[in-house]
Amino acid sequence: MKGDDVIFGKDSMIYLIKLPDDVFTELLTGKYHFVFPQASLSAPGIVFSLYLRFRSRVKNTFSENLKTTWTALSKGSEFKDFKISIKSQILKVNRKLKNIQDSFAYSSYDEEEDRLTFNLWGYHGFICFKENYLSVKCHEKEMFAACKVHKNDSLLKNAPTVENYLRTIFEPELKLEAGLPRNISKLIKSFVSKYNVTYEDINEDLQLCVYSTERELYKTKVALVDHYHTDELIVQKKIDHDLTKVNFLCFKGHTITKSEFSTIVDYFGLDEIPTVAVTKFLTRFPSLYDDLVMLAVDGHASDQLIAKFENHSW
Repeated sequence: MKGDDVIFGKDSMIYLIKLPDDVFTELLTGKYHFVFPQASLSAPGIVFSLYLRFRSRVKNTFSENLKTTWTALSKGSEFKDFKISIKSQILKVNRKLKNIQDSFAYSSYDEEEDRLTFNLWGYHGFICFKENYLSVKCHEKEMFAACKVHKNDSLLKNAPTVENYLRTIFEPELKLEAGLPRNISKLIKSFVSKYNVTYEDINEDLQLCVYSTERELYKTKVALVDHYHTDELIVQKKIDHDLTKVNFLCFKGHTITKSEFSTIVDYFGLDEIPTVAVTKFLTRFPSLYDDLVMLAVDGHASDQLIAKFENHSW
């Protein structure tokens, strides 16, 4: 690293992790955040997973058969490989954290006893590989100190936590946003059915579904803004709220994703057909549901399905 620039070596690997939306919602709305030792983020993955297991299970002392640990952390591997990995990775903690000056994590291995002793940020324990046995004890004061949180300051007394300051910044806006759907519904009238939502009382009924295109969404938003003379953001909130109540198509137990719906539309060249009209057509023929699933998943259409689409007057 040079200044604000990060320089990657030729063998470096970059991982992009997509987190669920509710993770970001919790970052903004949660009353508190769990705190972890900064150095733990530099630890090998299996070591951090073990530490998380201790955080969730160990109140004072805890022990279990190592096979239970293996099942929880690395069931996809062979047990013997897991034992080799967890030993080598915990021992790596010493090297990885050497330059960080973290006094709360260390490990050692006794070859004669085939026993690994460790301290993972306040969780002191050992693994006996001969007996496949793990034992750990939580040193609570040290566990909090490793997270740079004093127990008296923690919002939860059994886990290192801090107040979510983002909540104090966004809370007024979040309260306003929570009330928007109820207030907007008094202004903008809509009818929600199983697969679509209809906006009424304007020059034309506008319909949307979960598969609606960006063009359809934009057209509806502009029409509602013009008709009700209201803010574009408010209308967008109303549309988003309504669409959360609308279902995806489900044929023979298979939910049709947006990508799979696009496959069906592209196969039959239905790009110019209103999306809601397509969804209504697809639900009319239960005898063809298996064929629709095959097309959505494999991209192959049966002769019967092709004939049905070709004979339909759009």
